[in-house]
Amino acid sequence: MICRTSYHEYKRLIDEVLILTHEYKRLIDEVLILTDEYKRLTHEYKRLIDEVLILTDEYKRLIDEYKRLTDEVLILTDEYKRLTDEY
Repeated sequence: MICRTSYHEYKRLIDEVLILTHEYKRLIDEVLILTDEYKRLTHEYKRLIDEVLILTDEYKRLIDEYKRLTDEVLILTDEYKRLTDEY
């Protein structure tokens, strides 16, 4: 009877180890999937940051162009007023 109990206990422990091993493998697979997703999102985030930097530079360029054109309009407006006043 003692041998039988030991055998059953041993079998129960083996079954438990198999269940835990299966769960461990499942968790490892999940971690791998999440790691891949993290890498993908990190890559996408970096791409978007690069895009934002490019757009920011373009925005600055356009602001500078707008300022330049505004200055030009002011100069032309002053010139127009001067010419109008002369006549």
